[in-house]
Amino acid sequence: MNLAANISPAPVGGDPRAIASAAIARNDLRRALVLLSRTIGRRATIPVLECAHVSIGDGAVRLAGTDLDMEVAVEVEAATSGDAEMMINARTLAAFVETTLVSADALLRIEVVKGAGGRRIVLSDGEITIQLNNHMPVEDYPDMISRAASTPATGSVEATPAEWRRLLRLTRPCVSSDMHRYYLCGVHVSRRGGGTTLRALAATGSFGAVIESAVEAPDWPEDGVIIPTRAVDLMLAIIGKGNGNEPIRMEVRDRLVTMSTGGITVATKLVDSTFPDLDRLIPSRTGAMAVHLGLASLRRLYTLGRATAGSSVVPVTFDLKERIAKILSPGLGCTIMQPIQASSTGSGEQAFTLSASFMFEIAKVAGALKITGDNPREAFRVEGEDPDAVWVIMPMRV
Repeated sequence: MNLAANISPAPVGGDPRAIASAAIARNDLRRALVLLSRTIGRRATIPVLECAHVSIGDGAVRLAGTDLDMEVAVEVEAATSGDAEMMINARTLAAFVETTLVSADALLRIEVVKGAGGRRIVLSDGEITIQLNNHMPVEDYPDMISRAASTPATGSVEATPAEWRRLLRLTRPCVSSDMHRYYLCGVHVSRRGGGTTLRALAATGSFGAVIESAVEAPDWPEDGVIIPTRAVDLMLAIIGKGNGNEPIRMEVRDRLVTMSTGGITVATKLVDSTFPDLDRLIPSRTGAMAVHLGLASLRRLYTLGRATAGSSVVPVTFDLKERIAKILSPGLGCTIMQPIQASSTGSGEQAFTLSASFMFEIAKVAGALKITGDNPREAFRVEGEDPDAVWVIMPMRV
């Protein structure tokens, strides 16, 4: 039995005492709240940070949320009358949208009604009506996007969703989560040394990524900026598969960076530090040792290694003399061996150990890998199917 079929959507007309109202598609409102949930906290120490800032007017509803480090604003089309701003508890609004029984494309109504006791906010889907009599003052909302817009931009660049997705997706596996090295907890977006094209870099203590692009960025800051991990993940969520045609514009303003596309704007604080020079760490393409690995073989090695080792850290030793990859699990007395395509022009040590976990993560975004190096105890160069992307991996001590 379809209960939703018996429930009418919110009527086009609402309370005649409303000073502002909006009828918005349920799916549009739901998608906006999903993005806002990345910044609005459930147990914020400042009450206003648990609320969505909602603006009605000019045929659109704008919803925004912040945690003081990052703000997300989403503008969606709506049938509106009047103009108003309000603060609505995000949990209440999300629960209202998720529990309504109307169809996905039905209209939900948000109204601001002025009465003898002051303003109240009314949410309605044609079946349930929620009246919010106590709400936070709009003046308490810390609007990062408006503050950024009031300062001049010190750098800007525009690229397609596909170009941004490539830069961020290929660097993301190398972003550090070690807050002691906070300057590595993000993606460094800069210009190519001596050029004007955009590049993205990321590093941990053991891995690194340098991804070049053809995106012209003559106005981008010469030293680049470090975009925090949370903002990188949010951008990837917004971009999705990168099939959109509307460009994404990024601007640097007073220790903030703003990103805007298709009615969505993000403002985030930057990581205030200097990013290390990865170029000097990248080995040459002509290493004395080389190993070729496909995604399928890496997946199998990693899956078996993780199962036997009982850990997500899976060291794999490449023996170039025997042409095998080997994973040892002393606890279970287990040895996993797999033939590999390898070559070596040196006469010294012919074995080295790398992280199968890291290589598998890279292979998932880069395809088949070629790993080259000159010394088993120094950095190795990793290349995938993208000619403008290179990774660096340090050998493991086992």
